[in-house]
Amino acid sequence: MNKDSLEKFIVENKEEFNTEDAPLFLWDDIELKLRQRKRKELYRSLSVAASVLIVFASSILFIQHKQVNTTEADTIVNPEVMEAQTQFSSLIELKKSEINQYKNTQPELVNELNNQLTELQKNYNLLIPQLKDENKKEIIVQALIENLQMQLEILNRSLEIVQNLKNGNHEKETVQL
Repeated sequence: MNKDSLEKFIVENKEEFNTEDAPLFLWDDIELKLRQRKRKELYRSLSVAASVLIVFASSILFIQHKQVNTTEADTIVNPEVMEAQTQFSSLIELKKSEINQYKNTQPELVNELNNQLTELQKNYNLLIPQLKDENKKEIIVQALIENLQMQLEILNRSLEIVQNLKNGNHEKETVQL
């Protein structure tokens, strides 16, 4: 028999094939297996979600713990630096705001100044972690304080230059920042 003749035979004898019903227990078994499969899929989904949640929560706790330890270590290790930074930071911010008033009239000077201050701040930030080395602590503390003093000195000198330019003192003098 070829395929067409088989299909023709099934269509013609359809009623003879549909004479028996499936037993009731068979449908019960099918429903039970479907429920078990859904339950397994639900457990699998919940276990994946719980695993992701545990990894996420552990990561957050680890990061927070690391940040707290770093912050505590910095405040314990650097009280001198914290004191110097407190003293200088308000003066530096005040001078920065004064300099930024001249941004429209002297943009090149202000931009160059900001670039130099940014570079000094990067150097400052690179020195902070080195404070944990007890052998170099005094040298690093001194370097940090000098960095802050240099920032303030550059700002003061820049303010002086800008004010001289504003007041019309256009003397040809080379100023090194």
